[in-house]
This record gives sequence, C-alpha cells and structure tokens, in this order.
Amino acid sequence: MIVKVIAAIIAVFLASQTEATAGDNVKEFGLLCQLVAACETGMPTTAAVDKADISDVLDTLVAINLSSADDEFFNRNFGEDSDHKGEPNYTKYKEQWKKLKANTLKRKIGSSDELLQRLPDNSLRRHVQLEALAAIEATQAAQAQLPEAKTAAQINDELKAVLYGADQQEAATDSGKTFGTNGEAACGNDGSADNAAGRSLANDLVCLCGGNGGNTPAEGCLHTGATITNKFTGEAAGATSYTEIKGKCLHKDGVPTVSVERLTALASHFKTLIGVHAAGTSAKNYHYGKGGAATCSAANQEGCINYKHQLETDGRGIQWLKTLQEAIDDMRKQQTRSAAIQQLESRAKEEERKVLLAYKQAQAIASLASATAAAQGAQSRKPTKEEQNKCAKFDKNETHCPPDSCEYDKKQNKCKPKSGTESTPTGEGTGTGAEGTGPNCGQYTDPEKCAKAQGKQKDGKKSVCGWTDFIDRQEKVEPKFFDSIFLVNNTIYPMAAFFMSLVSFEGFSLNFMRLIKIYKNSCFDIIP
Repeated sequence: MIVKVIAAIIAVFLASQTEATAGDNVKEFGLLCQLVAACETGMPTTAAVDKADISDVLDTLVAINLSSADDEFFNRNFGEDSDHKGEPNYTKYKEQWKKLKANTLKRKIGSSDELLQRLPDNSLRRHVQLEALAAIEATQAAQAQLPEAKTAAQINDELKAVLYGADQQEAATDSGKTFGTNGEAACGNDGSADNAAGRSLANDLVCLCGGNGGNTPAEGCLHTGATITNKFTGEAAGATSYTEIKGKCLHKDGVPTVSVERLTALASHFKTLIGVHAAGTSAKNYHYGKGGAATCSAANQEGCINYKHQLETDGRGIQWLKTLQEAIDDMRKQQTRSAAIQQLESRAKEEERKVLLAYKQAQAIASLASATAAAQGAQSRKPTKEEQNKCAKFDKNETHCPPDSCEYDKKQNKCKPKSGTESTPTGEGTGTGAEGTGPNCGQYTDPEKCAKAQGKQKDGKKSVCGWTDFIDRQEKVEPKFFDSIFLVNNTIYPMAAFFMSLVSFEGFSLNFMRLIKIYKNSCFDIIP
C-alpha cells in the first residue's frame, strides 16, 4: 500500500511539472486539475460492486428444500393467512412456496435443463432437506456478516461534495453553497477571520487562477499572456469562472480509474505545496499558490488561497480536503466489502453444488430402488390358489398347459405357474438376497429375528444376518463397508447398479458411509 502511494505521488509530481512552460502556480494549478478530474470521474457504479448476486442460488436451495419437505408441510395451503407465530420463515417464503407448488416445482436445477421434482418419502428425502436447510442458513448468515460500506454511488456523492461543497452536485451560485461572497471572503484574505477558503475545490480553483481584475492570476496558472474572460467577482460569477478555468486543465478528460492510492497521493501532494512560496514571510505560511501579497483576495496578482484560519482553528480544517479523506476511507471499506461479496458468491455456489449433488443422488437412489422393488415384487409374488389350480388341472397334459401363464415340467409331468412367480413367504426362513442367494435379511424388522435368521453362515461369522442400530445418525455399532450392497428402507440393492446410475453426474463424490448412516434399524446380509 505504501509503495503504491509513493509511486502515485511521484507520478503526480512529474505530471504537474509538465502542465505548462511558464507561471509560478503551474504545479498548484496542475494538481488541482488532477483532483477535479478524479472527483468528476468517480467510482464505477455497477451493482456487482455493492450487492451480492446470490438470489438465484437461494431460490434453488429453497426449491430443493420444499421438494424434500415432509408431506404434512408440503400439502399445506400456502395461500391462507393463518397465524404462524411459531414459524418465522413462513411469512418470508410462503409466496415463493406457493408459486413453486402451483408450477409443480418446475424450476431448472442449477445451470442444467433438468427440472426439479418432488422427492419420494424415504430417509434420503429427510437427508436432502437437512442439507438444503443447512446451506440456506449458512449462506444467509454469511450474507448478514458482510462488512458495512457505502455504495459507489454514495461515495461519488462525496466526491461531488469535494468539488462543489456539502450536498451539492454542481457548482451553485446560491449564498454559502459553493463559493465565497467575494474575493476576500472566498480566498481567505489575511486569515484573521472566518472565511470560505476550502469550502469547495471549485472555490479554491477560481481563487488560484480566476481573479476579479486583470489577467495576472491566469498567467500565474498558465503562461504569459493567458487570459480569463469570466472573472471571479463573487458567488454569482463563480460557476462560469470555474467552468472556464477547468476547461484550461490539461486533464480535461479525467482519469481512467479512481483508486484509493491515487486520491491519497493527490491529497498528500496538495498538503506539501501549502506554504512552499513563503520564502521567510510568515504571513504566507498557509498560502497555497505564490500570491502577490500577504493576503489572498483574487486581486490582479498571482493567485493564492490562505488557509491560516482553517488550519489554526481547532476542529476546522480545509473542508473539501476533509471530505476527500472521508471518501478515501469509505472507498477502503467498500473494497473490503467487495472482496467479501466475491467470497460470499463463491461460497454460495459451493453450497448450491453440494445440495444439488445430494438431491441428484437421492433422486437416483429412489429411482433405482423403485425399479428394483418392482422387479423383486414381480418375481417374488406367490401365485394364488386360482392360478395354481388353473395350471394344475393340466398335469400330465402338456398339450393343453396354457403357455401364457403356465409352463410344463416334463420331469414331473406337471403344469405349473411360470417360473419367477414362486417364492418363500416373508417373515422367517431364507429368501433371495442381493446376489440372488442366501437369506433375505432385509425382511427382518426385529434385531432378535435378524440374529436368528436361518441359512448358511459365512466363514468366521456368528450369524447369517447383521443388525445396525442408529440413534440421531450416530450408530451404536459401526457397520462394515460393503462393496456390493446398500440399504434403502431395509431393502438390499446391488451397489454396482447404484453407481452406474450416477456416473453421468458431473463432479460426483459420494461418502457411502454417510448414506448408510441415515437409515435406522436395518438387518443386512453379512459380507465376508
């Protein structure tokens, strides 16, 4: 920071040295011109600098939260006006929830073309809801902690006040706004009484170069023979005089950017030029500009501004310089806020990515579980007596055994229901597991029955099935990592099929144990 300020001071000094080829106030005029240009240029007022752009992320998180809410909440009428004192978020989000439900949650998921859907009622849905709630709370908390700062527009108003006086957007001719009432009052005179020196940068510029008589002040700022048509004779003529003098600045087009470092350098350089022309005359110790006399009154002499009263009076100071320093301080705060906003936007995107991933995982698992359950249900359905009798009456009669619902067993000479429709009744005994063999552990909802399941035990194992017991997502017994099955609502599914359903998700990263831990009281096949 210090290096930048020093470099800026050097650049300002060199620029002011080349403002003109003659005139005792060339440096002073050049510096004020650079200050005018900087204040007129101001800061960029783009919205991204002042406000975090996270509304779309929050909308996505709220939509996913609603899609994974429990049925009682989801089925509410969000258009009614009942009292919801115990639900602080109800008033805040009910209109958004209402619109989402009315459109059947038709909202694109992130940047993809996929539309949001209501998640089915299972343990994963609760997991997604908790992830969405946590992301919303974390994002809103980070947003609430953003450091306070003025907007770029407010800072630009401060820079306008540097130019034209407090609360002014342009040079005013009204009394007490931008200029002093006459040369003595505007430029400081001998500094023995209160005056308008330092009220605005425009006021001080016309004191330095305008004059109310001949053209000597203009020659001091520019070169021999320079003239000013609109003399500074008082407040009424101040605006036109300022406009003409400003038009003679070499930095008419302003500067590309306005930075803390540049404004700090200009302010520092300005203070170093106060009193440089004193040459042992104590009356000129507070003069900015050479001045042809001990007083500064915009007379026909080399111009000056006398800041004696401002700098010797406690709490007074040069007003436009104080306002400039306030603007510089506010710019620093604004830069800090801008950096924090960028961090917030990145964090919000990461929270959105994590919740979207959890949602897609839950959706994929639910789809796979539904398809697998349907297939297993079709295969495990026990034929009715009517179906059995329909086939049995064609025993020893292969010719008339109905091929659409029955098949003929030539070894036993029996007409039976088609294979795949018979199974062992659920409740006890053995059944079909993840790989089609072994006990159907997922059928047991009691730990004792799970432990006593019949079947061939794996080598070194004490039981056929194993039981997991979870409390608040913290298991009492740490389950083994199984690489071939996973559990959804006490049902076992092939892990390979699960992963195949997720390979298309960009950035896929799944903590398998985390998914298992959200299921409570599950009986599973013990894998060697």
